[in-house]
Amino acid sequence: MSEHRHDAPNVEGAPAANEADTGMTLARLQTILDAYGADASRWPAGERDAAVALLEIDAQARALREEAAQLDILLNTLPAPQASPELMAAILADAAPTPWRKRLARLWPYGPIWRPAMTLAASAAMGVMAGVWSPEIEALWTPPAQVAEMAQAEQSVAEEGFAMLAFGLDNSAWESRP
Repeated sequence: MSEHRHDAPNVEGAPAANEADTGMTLARLQTILDAYGADASRWPAGERDAAVALLEIDAQARALREEAAQLDILLNTLPAPQASPELMAAILADAAPTPWRKRLARLWPYGPIWRPAMTLAASAAMGVMAGVWSPEIEALWTPPAQVAEMAQAEQSVAEEGFAMLAFGLDNSAWESRP
């Protein structure tokens, strides 16, 4: 008869009794340890309590955390990586203004060009909207026959005014002459 320990993993896929109690599986704890390390303060807040509870009751979970702690110590002893001079030069070259940007800055030294462009586009859009929602143009439009009539009336008024100014006569006296 085999002895069954309380903290031993159960049949694959089924959670062990400890995992069912805490809501945390060993696989998920391993994922957390791989991603965030052994320091519980760096673990996701929503899973931290369940992971700590599993560590308190499961020896295998504590062993996984101890492995992660050893890896953390090893990683902390390594010097921080330094960027190579070539990488630094490439980054600075990408950050430098291009000839195109220099020419644009000479043409438009007032900052980003998108601001006046958007102002112009907004003005054009408002003009289109005003044109679309204005009263019908036919209500404001005078037919050509009526325009001709008005022009003829203006012409006769202008001729009458000229006759009065030039000769001191009104139009009726002028027309009665032979």
